[in-house]
Amino acid sequence: MSNVVPQNETTRKAIKQAFVRIKNNRPKVVNKSRKMSIASVAEESGFSRATIHKYYPDIAEMIRGESGRDNRAQRNEKNELLKAEREKNRVLQKELKNMRERVRQLSSINATLSTQNNRFKALLDGDNIRVLRPE
Repeated sequence: MSNVVPQNETTRKAIKQAFVRIKNNRPKVVNKSRKMSIASVAEESGFSRATIHKYYPDIAEMIRGESGRDNRAQRNEKNELLKAEREKNRVLQKELKNMRERVRQLSSINATLSTQNNRFKALLDGDNIRVLRPE
């Protein structure tokens, strides 16, 4: 007797069903957060990874293809999020630049007013200025 597990339709069907359950995010055995992989399909189907690789290479390729799509979808989603964050950053950098310019303008106005205020205080402290107060 040999250790070889013959290819049969019951096993093929079980592996394909496990693949579909994971793809549709409805696994019975593995955690829903698991990514599509030969290991997760093997665990879900109750067969070994070696069985899938050795006797069902077409299903293994299908799993790899789906896994690749998942990876591409995740990468594209992350790229879109990155683009949105870069745009927010660009807008905020522009706003920061405008605010810094406004602070420079207000600092200049503040310095001018402070100088005028000091000059008026000096004039009031002089002997030749009299403050008239209304009665």
